[in-house]
Amino acid sequence: MIATDIPVFNSVIRTIGAILLIPSALAVIGAVLTVAVLILDPRPEFGIGHWLSVAAGFVGAVIVALVASLISWLLLMRRDVYWCRRCGFLLSRA
Repeated sequence: MIATDIPVFNSVIRTIGAILLIPSALAVIGAVLTVAVLILDPRPEFGIGHWLSVAAGFVGAVIVALVASLISWLLLMRRDVYWCRRCGFLLSRA
């Protein structure tokens, strides 16, 4: 028996998990760009409503990124097993 790791879910579910990584990465990039624009080009003529809407967008982007990355991580998990090369038996290494 050899120690190895195998995917928990089948390839279709893992593909869905990989696709969910895209909005997570885009949300992180959008949040970073929003903060960069605010730091590099502060405009005092905007009122408090503008800054509140930007803050709400930033928090929304972070929440989307966290949820999408958590779901992706769960769908892309792998489990540690002992695998028999002769008969194909899997024994959990937990």
